[in-house]
Amino acid sequence: MRGFQAFQLAQQQRQQVKRQVSRQRQMTRMQGYLDSGDPILVAEAMAWAKAHPGVLDFQQLQLPIK
Repeated sequence: MRGFQAFQLAQQQRQQVKRQVSRQRQMTRMQGYLDSGDPILVAEAMAWAKAHPGVLDFQQLQLPIK
């Protein structure tokens, strides 16, 4: 039984690492969208940021003043 529990624990840890890597990739992608200055990509990043507050750095974002 211990071998199976160790296997399950290792499997859970691998899945957690995969989720963390996936989240980091998504954050990096959205930050790139935001930093790109492309209006469509910036809008996508801002929509994503609303669902994930506090994740993206808006310091470099320069929106045109109308």
